[in-house]
Amino acid sequence: MKTEEHITLTADGHPVRLTALINHPEEAAGAVELGADGLALWDAGLSGNRPDHTPPEEDYRAVFQQAARAAAGRPVTVRTDAAQFYPGRETTGGCACRSGPPPGTGFEGHPPGRPPDPAAAPPRRLLRQLRAILEAGAGGRFHILFPPLRQVEELKQYRAWLNLAREELAAEGFRPPQPAAGMLVEIPAVTAMLELFAHELNFICLGENLLWHSLVLPEDHPVRRAIDCSFHPALLYQARLLLETAHRRRKKAALSAPAAGEPAAVPLFLAMGLDELIMPAEKIPAVRRVVERLTLPEARLIGAKAMSFPTAAGVKNYAGEALARLMR
Repeated sequence: MKTEEHITLTADGHPVRLTALINHPEEAAGAVELGADGLALWDAGLSGNRPDHTPPEEDYRAVFQQAARAAAGRPVTVRTDAAQFYPGRETTGGCACRSGPPPGTGFEGHPPGRPPDPAAAPPRRLLRQLRAILEAGAGGRFHILFPPLRQVEELKQYRAWLNLAREELAAEGFRPPQPAAGMLVEIPAVTAMLELFAHELNFICLGENLLWHSLVLPEDHPVRRAIDCSFHPALLYQARLLLETAHRRRKKAALSAPAAGEPAAVPLFLAMGLDELIMPAEKIPAVRRVVERLTLPEARLIGAKAMSFPTAAGVKNYAGEALARLMR
C-alpha cells in the first residue's frame, strides 16, 4: 500500500520509505516509474574521473533541479563531498581517502582527539554543492547527507558551513528552506557516541562500510568476498543499537547497503524500526511486495529468531525460509 505522501506501508500500516539510489538525475524518472518513494543522489555525475575538478555552482543547481522535477514531490537526499580535516586526507569524489597503512579500512591515520579548525573555510566544491542544494530546494524536498565523520566537532563544522551557505544566499536576496541534515554512519565509534552526534542531526544513514570497518577488513582483503554482508551479525547488532539510540532521540534512520535490497533481510530491519531503505531502483518492486505483505509483529518474530544465529549463513537461511512461508 502507498499513500499520497509517497511512502510504503506494511500490512498493518507501519510506514517505510523505499528510496532509489541513483548516480545521475537522468536515472530519476525510471526510478519513479519503478515505484520509488524517494531518490538518493550519491553522485551528481559532474566530476567523472577528475576528483580535483570543481564544477560551477550552476551545473550543480541544474542537476539538483532536474532530480527535483523527476521526483515530483518525493524527497531527494544528496550526499555531499568530504572535507579535508586532517593532513594526509584527500577528497576523492564523494568519499574521504587517507594515505598510510593499512589502506582501505576507512579510519586509519586519524589523529585521536584532534578537532578541526573552526575557522577553516569550506572547500570550494563543497560550498558550491551546499548552495546549489539550498537553491534547488525552493522547487523540491531536499535532504542533505554529510559523509562519515569521526568527531562531533567535524559535524558541527559541516553544520556551520551549511549555515554559511544559507547566509550567503540570504545576503543575495534568496531565503532557501531549511533542509533536513543527516550523516552517513560507517565508523564504528559512532555507534557508541550517537547520543552526542544526534544533537546536530535530523537523521542517520547506515552505510555498507560500517560492517567492513567493524571487522577491520580493507577494501582489497580476500576475506570480504566470502562474507555475506547483508546478514552478518556485526552489521545487524550495530544497526539495532544505532536505531534504538536514533529513535530515542526522535531521529529517523535509513539504511544504504546491499541488505536494503535483500527481501529476506527486510523483516530484520523492519523489526528494528528502520524508517527508510535505500537501494538500486530495480530492487524496489520485490522489496515492496515483502513490506506490504508483512505486519510489524510478524517481522519482529522473524527478526528475534534470526538474530539468535551467530553466523551470516544461519541468519540468512532462517530469514529466507521464514519469509517464504509467510509469502505463500
